[in-house]
Amino acid sequence: MNHTPESTGSIQFVMGDSTEVLRISRDGITVNPDVPIDEIAQTVLEALDKNIQVLVQRAVEAERNKVAQWMMARGYATGHGDTVEDLLKELELTVREEERELCAQQKPWVKTYSGGKPNYTVPEEQTCQWQGLTDEEIAEVRHLYDGTAGWTIERFARQIEAKLKEKNT
Repeated sequence: MNHTPESTGSIQFVMGDSTEVLRISRDGITVNPDVPIDEIAQTVLEALDKNIQVLVQRAVEAERNKVAQWMMARGYATGHGDTVEDLLKELELTVREEERELCAQQKPWVKTYSGGKPNYTVPEEQTCQWQGLTDEEIAEVRHLYDGTAGWTIERFARQIEAKLKEKNT
């Protein structure tokens, strides 16, 4: 059961056996009198449900692709992120690793002597400890994101980035 738009600007709903049950056009609505109204209604609802699912899936894929493009444009790996959440987790892991590397480069080495030989160590209180976002903090940023408002995926990613910087600087 599906619907098919015709070149005349009408929408035709047909059953699995290709029986037309309903046609919506500029001229009006035509109903097949040989098909019970409950079957017509079921055919139309199933077709609409299927099309809504397709549209939602396309929107989700488009959002995921925006995040992936944003990440790749900035040199971040996307891994095998199938969803926006997967991509954000991948981004968080990448940022965490970059922070660790930066932290290791910036550690102040302390010169001590042991047995007359110099020994270079990092004081324990000065070691960097990466802090990721808690589920609550991610939910807080996700709550701010509204696909119908002026938010873009880049703005959403920037909010996550700002939260991470806030916790780790």
